Amino acid sequence: MRDEMTKWTEGEWSAEFSETWPFDIDVVSGSEGIANITRVAFSSAQKSIADCRAAVGFDEDAQAEVVAAIARQEANAHLLAAAPDLYGALAKSAEGWANAIELGLIPPQHMAAATVLRDEALAALSRAQGSSNVE
Repeated sequence: MRDEMTKWTEGEWSAEFSETWPFDIDVVSGSEGIANITRVAFSSAQKSIADCRAAVGFDEDAQAEVVAAIARQEANAHLLAAAPDLYGALAKSAEGWANAIELGLIPPQHMAAATVLRDEALAALSRAQGSSNVE
């Protein structure tokens, strides 16, 4: 469901977590790099990815904040890796809502909600294509 405006890398994207210091995260498609994410916090005291995730090398006062920041960063990497699949699913959803509205399959009491769902999906797709002129 891609169109001429979508120029991102084809294929399955995945988040790969480096097992060596400084434990960066790479989002890749095959052998092509999509994004490199430098860890928000790391310490030379860390010897493994588990040490990184546990914020080894940080004082007790900072550990909880660093652990939370690293968990957010990893969640963001997974979300980024899922972007092409999310885009495709959202495009199908927008098309389905548009077709249902056009064919009169939506009961009148649900038409406003269906229109909002269609419009929000189209706006998100437009944003993913680089448009900043989304209402």
